[in-house]
Amino acid sequence: MRRALHDETVNAWTATASTLLKRYGLDYRERYDPWTEVLGHLTIQDLRGYTLGTTLHATGWAGLAAVYFAHALNATPFKVLCVLFIFGGMVQALRLAEDSAHSIWSWVIGLANTWKELKEAPPPAENKPRA
Repeated sequence: MRRALHDETVNAWTATASTLLKRYGLDYRERYDPWTEVLGHLTIQDLRGYTLGTTLHATGWAGLAAVYFAHALNATPFKVLCVLFIFGGMVQALRLAEDSAHSIWSWVIGLANTWKELKEAPPPAENKPRA
């Protein structure tokens, strides 16, 4: 089941990549292994996550550090809020690591990025003689 889903995802990526390469004027029918690192690569957003999640994670740690210096902050609700921020950042980091290393989800993310690039690519150039 899992292998079949992986193969279907790779086939969908191959079809999308070949269409994108044709738009760039390349009719490539060989193996697509060299293109997997170029087309549909994982973006910075896919690897780092959302800035808000990272910021909240750092804010949680900063809040716990502030408790050491400002004893007035040593209240249970404040510390619970800090721990929730840290937990949210850890969940985001775990999800990002799992998605980028997963045998199927990494291809699905690459397929989505290839589709995005396909939408942004100009239409195929016609073979017209230059004036």
